[in-house]
Formats: sequence, C-alpha cells, structure tokens
Amino acid sequence: MANDLYALEKLVEAVDALVAGTGRVRERLFAAAKFFIQIRQEDIPEGELRCLFADLKNTLTSGLAGADEASVAHTLRAKTAEEAAAIARLIFDLFRELDRLPQ
Repeated sequence: MANDLYALEKLVEAVDALVAGTGRVRERLFAAAKFFIQIRQEDIPEGELRCLFADLKNTLTSGLAGADEASVAHTLRAKTAEEAAAIARLIFDLFRELDRLPQ
C-alpha cells in the first residue's frame, strides 16, 4: 500500500535541500538524495509516478543494489552539473505530481 504522506514528506525535505541548501548543484543534489533514498517504491502510488520514482532512484544509485549514501556519492561524482540539474528537476517534478494527488 502506498504511503503517499511519507513519500511527500521526504520529497519536501529533498526539494528544500535542493532549493535552500548551500553549495553547487551536485552538493545540493547529494543532500536531497539522502531524503529521497529513504522512500520505498511501495510509498509511491502505482503507475506512472512509481515508474518515475524507480527510474530516478536507479539514476541516483547507478542501479546498485541497496541504495545508500555511498552509492549516491559514487554516482554523482560521475555526473556533470547539467546532468545533476536535470535529476534535481525530476525530483521536483515528482514532488509536484505527488503533491497534486488527493490525500
């Protein structure tokens, strides 16, 4: 069963890290990812949003099993600032879409 409120709470924290955090985009994305990786696939409603979430989590962890801060850090070191910005935008898009759902 999806836990929309938990996922939304973690996405709010992730977006806050992206927007209000300090540092370059990769540093802010790493801070945001610490919240993002706490979300489980089951916390997102089935369908398009869950697919977007799964793709994002895979992108943030290079598909490594056991998504954690180390796998995110490894992945982000290989990303350009533009790639990191695109991932940040997708996190925001997921937040926006999940926030639009009736609670």
